[in-house]
Amino acid sequence: MTNYTLNLEAKWSNLLNQFSHHSMDSFVKELMATELYRRHFISANQAAELLNMTVSEFTQYATQMGIIVPSPQPMLNQSQAILRETFGMWADREDIPTDGVVYMDEIRSGQRLTNLGL
Repeated sequence: MTNYTLNLEAKWSNLLNQFSHHSMDSFVKELMATELYRRHFISANQAAELLNMTVSEFTQYATQMGIIVPSPQPMLNQSQAILRETFGMWADREDIPTDGVVYMDEIRSGQRLTNLGL
């Protein structure tokens, strides 16, 4: 484990002591983990692990702190709606191969020939 010493002016330590309900060490870790999560540097899983919480506990805590926690259900519902809406939209096209990989290879091949001036 690597230890760091943080030298704070009195105004900083007095301020932090007003809000800390735990040891200063755990309070600073809590601040760092929640801020790293808020900035999208770490996931909720990582933040929960750093704070020895379950993911559910951490997301509830983050929500109480005013941090927006994305819910996967609306994103899943939106993705499913888009897939349902676009399903089969290319089904009647006879100029496009049914295999998407073959089609993309054809497009890329044509693009390369165009770049070569052929």
